[in-house]
Amino acid sequence: EGLEKLLDSQGITISFFSTGDYFQVSLNCLRENFDSALAILSKMLQQPAFDQEKLEEIKSQQSSTIARRNDNPSGIMIREIARLIYGVDSPLAAVQEYEHLDNIATDDIMKTYLAFFAPDNMLAGVVGPMEIQELQTLFEKHFGSWKTSAKIPPFPLVKEPTFDFKVAVAEKS
Repeated sequence: EGLEKLLDSQGITISFFSTGDYFQVSLNCLRENFDSALAILSKMLQQPAFDQEKLEEIKSQQSSTIARRNDNPSGIMIREIARLIYGVDSPLAAVQEYEHLDNIATDDIMKTYLAFFAPDNMLAGVVGPMEIQELQTLFEKHFGSWKTSAKIPPFPLVKEPTFDFKVAVAEKS
């Protein structure tokens, strides 16, 4: 709650997003708050809290997403096309289910963090009225001491799909 008030008072928005392929962090702020926003983001990335209450909130949100996933025909199409192309057992066609959410624990989040969140596995892009030298100075100030390395596990083996060309129909239940 304290962090949310701090961000709100300075007009800073920090959001995290993930897919099966990558994690994305987005920071939006006024130019004059960039230094403090970057300091906050740096602390979030280098010293995450792994708050159990927040994890439960996110799991609840994801549960709602699962409940509504058939509300949009394009979502059904994207999910079913992946299953047709890669096969239902492929990690490339994985679909999040309630049981997956039930099995996510704080320890899993920590392991994922330790494997993927490190400076050698990140790219940063900045849009706004700032000079490159100033950005380099600020990133060095806030991230320069972060020396961990990513320990990315190998991607699961995927069988070469065999195609049986056909017309497929996905029912919206």
